[in-house]
Amino acid sequence: AAAAATVGVLLLHDFGSSPSGLRPWGEAFAAAGMAASIPRLAGHGTRWTDLHRTTWQDWYDGAERALSELKGAHDQVFVMGLGLGATLALRLAEQRAGDIAGVVAVNPMFSPPQGTPKALGLMRYIRRSVPAAVGDIRKPGVKDVGYDRTSLRAAHSLAAFGALVRAGLRTVKLPVLAVTSGVDHVVAAADLAMLVDAFSAEQHRHVVLPDSYHVATLDNDAPTLFSESVAFVNSHALVSRP
Repeated sequence: AAAAATVGVLLLHDFGSSPSGLRPWGEAFAAAGMAASIPRLAGHGTRWTDLHRTTWQDWYDGAERALSELKGAHDQVFVMGLGLGATLALRLAEQRAGDIAGVVAVNPMFSPPQGTPKALGLMRYIRRSVPAAVGDIRKPGVKDVGYDRTSLRAAHSLAAFGALVRAGLRTVKLPVLAVTSGVDHVVAAADLAMLVDAFSAEQHRHVVLPDSYHVATLDNDAPTLFSESVAFVNSHALVSRP
């Protein structure tokens, strides 16, 4: 009988967050017999001042290294992310399509987080940081691990990266599962609309999580996100010959 090819899933965390917010997502893939990798992006998971010293290229380089490692160990790799992680996943799809079987993009960011000052190009020289909206989660009593301040220098770099990724979205021909929350206090509504509009109906499936805010991996609709993601992988997974 034919055996399923080995599958690796790369999960990329959000801006100012850490891998812990994606752990339940990774556990869902592990329960389905898939290998999940959740790398910590440069400048994240320590102090916000560390993020201040990084740019999008540092975050992307880490994501790309993790993709190469996973691809070296598995027949197929799917790339997924939340917020910034989703934006990084889409950039990998633009640049490394031959190494990726599909993308799951959850609430990607193409512009700075909501509440970040306008004119970031100027403001980043005047102020180092502003208070961050930590843990945009609807489910009571659930918290995400993240910085309580947003580095304006890093946010400016995120905006530049978002513009770069947005410009190349229509070059992505891989299968895409686009996931958006019913209410998102972090990502601009226009960013979410761009995600859905960029892909053909045949190429992508759009899932709305009506009872969740931005951090969908820890929110009320997390079981739906996890089951949809596993089903997406299974529907595009190769079958190897015995």
